[in-house]
Amino acid sequence: MLTKPQLQDLVQRRRDVQDLDLEWYLKQKNEILELIIELKNGNRDVLNDERISELEKNIQLGKKKTELGLELELKKYHMTLKEVENYDNQIRSILTEYIISAVAKYKQLNEKIDYAKKVLESRERLNNIITEYFSKTKIISLSLRELKELFEKESTELDMILESGRLVKEDKNEALNNIYEFKFSKNSSFTLSTTELSSKIKEQIATCNEVSASIEHSRQIWKEATAKLISLLDRIDEEVTL
Repeated sequence: MLTKPQLQDLVQRRRDVQDLDLEWYLKQKNEILELIIELKNGNRDVLNDERISELEKNIQLGKKKTELGLELELKKYHMTLKEVENYDNQIRSILTEYIISAVAKYKQLNEKIDYAKKVLESRERLNNIITEYFSKTKIISLSLRELKELFEKESTELDMILESGRLVKEDKNEALNNIYEFKFSKNSSFTLSTTELSSKIKEQIATCNEVSASIEHSRQIWKEATAKLISLLDRIDEEVTL
């Protein structure tokens, strides 16, 4: 396999041939060789100042044609290079925007999961406090705010629990500050509800952990795949373009 310097040398040689007017080149070489042969054979009359001047003019003309060809090729090269760079910048810009967008989405998902876990853990702590309180006394007082926090989505169950309790303090300005008193036994609706709620909270926390792990796994797969694609882009720049 050719090395990069060897490839560059071959490309330069190919460019030298392409930029050269081959027909003119061979004609001038042949004409000079014929003159050399004539001189070698003793025919000195074939070479005079006029002939030499004509040859020099032809060489200057050939040089100018080659330079013009090189300038044209150089302009084409710069135009092509600019197009390639613009295209490359567009690709990298799109890729960068995609990466930023994907990272932001993963971050938002994780933040939502973390928030959900914190809410559930807060409810679990409150539920544990109440459950422990049950083991020491048969009466408990809770505000409507605490009850709503505890039974956040179980509205039907909350209504049933409120009916089993007794309103002992009413705040006419803020209903959430209303205090309810509950008397219970092992089979009371409140006791059964907190036991069931504890189980539900644990299941929901476990689900959050599973979703969080799944998100992290997907993020890792996406990260590795993106790194491979970026590596391929770099290889194109390093190995294909010279």
